[in-house]
Amino acid sequence: FTLDDRIPRRLRDLFAEAEGCLRGGFLTGASACVRKIIYEMAALEGARGENYEDRLKSLKVKHAEVDATYFDTLVTIQQATSSKVHEDALDGWKPEHLKGMLAAIAEVLEAVYVLPKVLERKRTEILKMRDELLPGAPEKKGD
Repeated sequence: FTLDDRIPRRLRDLFAEAEGCLRGGFLTGASACVRKIIYEMAALEGARGENYEDRLKSLKVKHAEVDATYFDTLVTIQQATSSKVHEDALDGWKPEHLKGMLAAIAEVLEAVYVLPKVLERKRTEILKMRDELLPGAPEKKGD
């Protein structure tokens, strides 16, 4: 995976570390990195709540423009990695599971940190073009 530079460096570094652990066959290390990405994102985003599930769910409100299932997916990933690393054996835990989790996390990071900036840039370009084509056009609600 290649993560966009607009995603905070700390998250990109943890993501790269998780990938490195996977390449080396270190599932526990990769699992810990996956979980840490989620914890760090929650902290960076000022997530609120008594526990990680509540904190991640609070991000649904903060990022209402992002599909809520993305944050539900982070909750599932956090719970799965926590139970595998802390309580359950790694039996049945395969690199493909962690690769899938990283793919899902990459999508969430893209939706939270990159897509809003891309959309804002496009919106600005469209409004600039409109103003050039129709000088003095009244702005409408939502402009």
